[in-house]
Amino acid sequence: MIDIHRKRNHGFTLIELLIVMGMLGVVMTAVYSLYYAQSKSAAAQDELVEVQQNLRIAMDEISRDIRMSGFLLPLDTTCTAKAISLSPIRVIGNNTGLNAGLGSTDSMTLNSASASGKYARIDQDIVSGNSTVFVVDAPESVDKFTTNDMVRVLRVDMREPSAGIFPITALNRAAGTGTITVTTNPGVIYKRLDFIVATATNPRPDTIQYCVASSTAAGLCPAVAAGCPAGQRCLMKVVNGTSNLLSTNITNLQFRYLLKDNSETDSPDLRQVRAVRVTITGSTVATGVTGVAKQRQMTSIVKMRNEAQVCM
Repeated sequence: MIDIHRKRNHGFTLIELLIVMGMLGVVMTAVYSLYYAQSKSAAAQDELVEVQQNLRIAMDEISRDIRMSGFLLPLDTTCTAKAISLSPIRVIGNNTGLNAGLGSTDSMTLNSASASGKYARIDQDIVSGNSTVFVVDAPESVDKFTTNDMVRVLRVDMREPSAGIFPITALNRAAGTGTITVTTNPGVIYKRLDFIVATATNPRPDTIQYCVASSTAAGLCPAVAAGCPAGQRCLMKVVNGTSNLLSTNITNLQFRYLLKDNSETDSPDLRQVRAVRVTITGSTVATGVTGVAKQRQMTSIVKMRNEAQVCM
């Protein structure tokens, strides 16, 4: 008779254990392969999201500055070539400004009364003292400024009631009204609709240049891109000669100019420009998780609000 209880006490054989371990190995390999593939895909998507975010930041910044270019530029009363240099834009590069920068990129300089975009309109006529409290037409305008900002006051015809740059000493924003207190020259008549604009002490007008550089090569920028990761190109915003890193992973920057006759060119008569086609290309790092660089591109046509001076 077979001893049933004794048979039940037998363990697994070595062959059975090897078979089970082999099956588990196959399952774990499949699970790990799926996990690794998903991990690579997620990391690659994160890299692309970062590139796209950099492109959006760059495009928003460039578009804002193009729209503000030419804002309250000083008049050229002598009608010389200065009218060209003080147009809202200046192309920087070789003779045409085309593909002369790092990696065959373009560059452009914008002129404006205020590179920071800080301005407010005076709402009441006033005769200045050593310190003048200007009532502004929109309380929200006060929020743009900070104490100790240096400002000019400009007429709508772009002239200065009193030449000079003055510090803001106080700001007051209340419901329905706002005031900006500025150290001024006494006895100057300021008119309603004059502008208070934040500006650099030198030069006038303020200038903003966009260009591409790396940590080792300046291209058309004044200097190399401090803080730009090794092996990458970065978009620089140069405000009154001071370089600022705006976006990383930028491989190409192109400007084309739409003229009043509806033509499009790379080397425009600056007085005829009515809009700018901006194209920015970004790329993931080639040595990243996928081992292959992926590119994204963004294009926008930005209309200029202010035209160049034209000598007659």
